[in-house]
Amino acid sequence: MSTPKLITTVVLALGFISPYSATGLSTQKESLIRKAAPVSIEAAKRIPVSIARDLILVPVEVNGRQTQFILDSGFAGIALNRRLATEQNLLPAAEKMKLKGLTQTAKGMLSSVTGVQLVLGGEDISEPKVLVLDLSPMESASKIQIGGLLGASFLSRHLVSIHYQEQVIVVGGRVEPSGADIVLPFDRSRLPIIAMQLQTGPRKFSKGLFMVDTGSDSGIILNSSFASHHEAAILDRHLVPRGYALAGLTGSASYQEGFLRSVLVGAGQLSNQPVTIVEAQRGVAGDSHLAGTIGNAFLSRFTLVIDYEHARVILRPLPQSKAD
Repeated sequence: MSTPKLITTVVLALGFISPYSATGLSTQKESLIRKAAPVSIEAAKRIPVSIARDLILVPVEVNGRQTQFILDSGFAGIALNRRLATEQNLLPAAEKMKLKGLTQTAKGMLSSVTGVQLVLGGEDISEPKVLVLDLSPMESASKIQIGGLLGASFLSRHLVSIHYQEQVIVVGGRVEPSGADIVLPFDRSRLPIIAMQLQTGPRKFSKGLFMVDTGSDSGIILNSSFASHHEAAILDRHLVPRGYALAGLTGSASYQEGFLRSVLVGAGQLSNQPVTIVEAQRGVAGDSHLAGTIGNAFLSRFTLVIDYEHARVILRPLPQSKAD
């Protein structure tokens, strides 16, 4: 029996946090998103980033040591790679939590540390507590050294604009939507989940909820339950060859590929979009309330603004990505 090959077509491990708990990361305490102390970077600060394998690598100092975190809107908090925590002699404390992953939900004791100083672009972005996770499977799959994950607890305190082509993020300042922008609301107490519509027939569209996941290097992913009820939306659906699997923190899954007839995003319409269908009954991919996720391979055709203060995602089309 062949061992599933880890590929980075979808590094959903970075975003496998439930979008339907208040945080996505369930604890017996307050939401990691809600309890983060307000921090304001009033003047817009441009920070160069690296984009490798469609993942956004942000330069972060951890206790004075320079490393790179993945900017991950699908993750509720901030996490350190266990390798980095060990190298810095940080002593994690155990806490009862629930981590909802790609195909499974892991329950039990997870680790966290306090007193860690995090600096981004010369600004202190430290939080009272950061998680410690083993990110070595993602490092192996992506061939990228990962210091940690910078998730929604950071994004909820700062306006962040992602300029994929320039490989720059802008933190702080203000953004006013223009006429060409696609403005999509979301619930600010949760991860950014937006509505899109998929064409299922002539003049017929079906609505679905999709998590905006900058920690995923994929395009559009459909959960199998949603796909099974909307077969007409998918063209040329086929199973990926045996021996390949999507890799996640809590497991892996087989998947299919195809194309979507047409996608309505706000007032914009895009045709023949590649799609991945994840075969899973549990975890985020098995969540019947969620149609799927949207990763950087799709988002990078826009300038992406995540604006928790106004509870909205803004997609600013680039010249080559105008809607059909």
